[in-house]
Amino acid sequence: MIVSIVIPTFGRPGLAEKLKLQIEKFHRNNYEVIIVKSSGNTSETKNKGIKMSRGEIVIFFDDDVEITKETIPSHLQTYSDHKIIGVAGRVINDSDRLPGNTDVDTGKTNLMGTKFDYKFWSTKKQEVDFVYGCNMSFRKSALLKIKGFDEQFPKIFEEVDLSKRIKKLGKIIFEPQALVYHHKATFGGIRPEEKQAKQKLIFANYGRYLAKNIFFPLSLISLLLRARTALKISLPIAIELLKGYIKSLSKYKPLIFFLPLIIFLRFWKVPEFFIFTFSEEWQGTLAWAQIKDFHPIWIGVSQANINYFLAPGFIYLNYLLFLVKNGDPAVLAYFSAILGMVNIFVLYFVTEKIFSKKVAVFAALIYGCSTLINYFDRRFWNPSFVPLVSLLFVYSLIKANENTRWYILTAVLIGLSFHFHLLLLLFLLPTFYSVFKNIKKIKPVTYLLSLIFYLLLTFPLIVFDLNHNFDNLFAPYKIIFEGKKTGLYTFSLENVLIHLQSFTSTLGRIWFTKLNSNLQDIVLETNTYKIQGNIILSFLTLIALVYFFFKNRQKGFRFFLISMVTIVLAYLIYPSYNPEYYLMGFITLLTIAIGYWLNSLPNLTAYLIMTVFILINILTVITTKEDYGLIMRKKLINKTMRVIGNKSFSLETAGPLPNPEYAYAGWRLLFKLYGRTPGRSNIDSVLGWIYPDEILKIEPDLKVIVSENKKKLTQKPLYSFNQGVYYVYFLNGK
Repeated sequence: MIVSIVIPTFGRPGLAEKLKLQIEKFHRNNYEVIIVKSSGNTSETKNKGIKMSRGEIVIFFDDDVEITKETIPSHLQTYSDHKIIGVAGRVINDSDRLPGNTDVDTGKTNLMGTKFDYKFWSTKKQEVDFVYGCNMSFRKSALLKIKGFDEQFPKIFEEVDLSKRIKKLGKIIFEPQALVYHHKATFGGIRPEEKQAKQKLIFANYGRYLAKNIFFPLSLISLLLRARTALKISLPIAIELLKGYIKSLSKYKPLIFFLPLIIFLRFWKVPEFFIFTFSEEWQGTLAWAQIKDFHPIWIGVSQANINYFLAPGFIYLNYLLFLVKNGDPAVLAYFSAILGMVNIFVLYFVTEKIFSKKVAVFAALIYGCSTLINYFDRRFWNPSFVPLVSLLFVYSLIKANENTRWYILTAVLIGLSFHFHLLLLLFLLPTFYSVFKNIKKIKPVTYLLSLIFYLLLTFPLIVFDLNHNFDNLFAPYKIIFEGKKTGLYTFSLENVLIHLQSFTSTLGRIWFTKLNSNLQDIVLETNTYKIQGNIILSFLTLIALVYFFFKNRQKGFRFFLISMVTIVLAYLIYPSYNPEYYLMGFITLLTIAIGYWLNSLPNLTAYLIMTVFILINILTVITTKEDYGLIMRKKLINKTMRVIGNKSFSLETAGPLPNPEYAYAGWRLLFKLYGRTPGRSNIDSVLGWIYPDEILKIEPDLKVIVSENKKKLTQKPLYSFNQGVYYVYFLNGK
């Protein structure tokens, strides 16, 4: 086996020659030694060394290290395991003061990229996340596959960045026997530079590293944390950190090119298109109760027709957003639109990391421009976080194959699922599969931290159950074994076929819904199937899905397969009314599958499909009517309040659908926020327990009916008017 040793040197050739002689003394001429003169960019110099090398293994030494007789052989022996693609050698710097116990972890970083263990004097053999640049080696094939060192890192962090990328191909092992003594030279390299300039370079490169390698939006959080440290040093240092972060965002150039288009589609008439239904009213009413009288609450809304209550995290979020502008729901609308943009960036990041930049662009464009997904993302309700959590679930499981500490994030996501939606618990199946595969690699500290985070997030539900005889915990048991009354149906093949039909429709609706439509007909759960998907477009999606499952063999493809199949099967067999949003986790992952398929097509064909898709969805969005949106409702409420004046009133909602208290909900809270609180309403029978002090015990002066169709009344109205699709009637309440 040919082995190449690369020694970069900058302004001190004597040191490099001295190291070369030491290598030849120990090993004669068994190895190819390449001295590369640097112009100041260490990454560029090392890449030159890689190109010049002929060896299967490339070892990198700084010119100011001293090796031992065992250093190089220890590097090479480690590669007997074909899974290992890199070796980090032990380093003892002249300034190191070794402790009594050297059997410690080193070369470790965390998910946030805010901690780096540089205890490379350790004597503990272990798998590491990154190497020490003065003593490291890699398989040349792996170096070529990742295109070597990133020359945007001229000095500092270049080896950490390379380690992060190369670990996708295999393991990096810390081998203590591969020892060097690092006599840090006091001349050449970056050492003569002034401290301020060096600090600027460190923070600029750290910013680049965060943007490039840390999962967004975690990278943004890490940036803010490190900005505090940088500001303590000086403002120019903090500016360099920010500049480095922004410059590294160039990897998002393809997405940024389309960003104005996506922003336009996502923020077009945000409040006008914001719908406010029973779900929004229920959680909003609970949040407003916190505004009136803040106190700890242990549960949120109930879920999935099984009388199981979610944890209250989303209620607290709603409460905080209500504080922004005195309860104006427009704040919720803009938050949802922003969250949708976060979903797009995270989708791009995940897809680019797992597949390629081009697949990521296609997936982000499908997700960002699809009218169906766009309008689902504009809703503010517990399922709002389903797309984001779904992406993070799959990504955390894929990353856990490389580093089992990612299971800590998985545990966090499981805990958050109890705050957002139970359908996210379907990801437990791929989680169990992943844990079973990696069970021997999971360390006790990972189990412990995972359990701690899970318990912290589910603590409110634990408190609730402890005080209510575990009613919530045993809700599923009581349904299955005690026949407790719920909204579930008896399982039947007929229901499965109905769900299959709606699923097929969804596959087409991702591409196109309908021109000149409205939000309620597109995404409102009571009217989910009003606009059917095109069967040809459904077939197109099916082709993409089949291609993805049969051709995709990237790392982690099984997690996509298990996750998507689990969601679809659950959707088909769940014995209840199944709204389309139950598929949002599947739809989010489906955009990646479509992107993967588009990438396989000839460029002209793929670009033509995307051009037609984007144009038709632009037309769909700009022709969408505001009939059921927040602004239309606000205008109606303002006009109603001018008629009512100071009189007390009750509120009733009506329309062609059954159960109007559910089907046409949302109005009571909107009247409360934009006008006055109704003395009574037909939603009181459902939500009145939250605000018993606000319900009038006597008949109000007026009865207001808001109907979605013309209503035949037995009593002649005192006054009536029409606002958009709504008809408002005023009757004598006495």
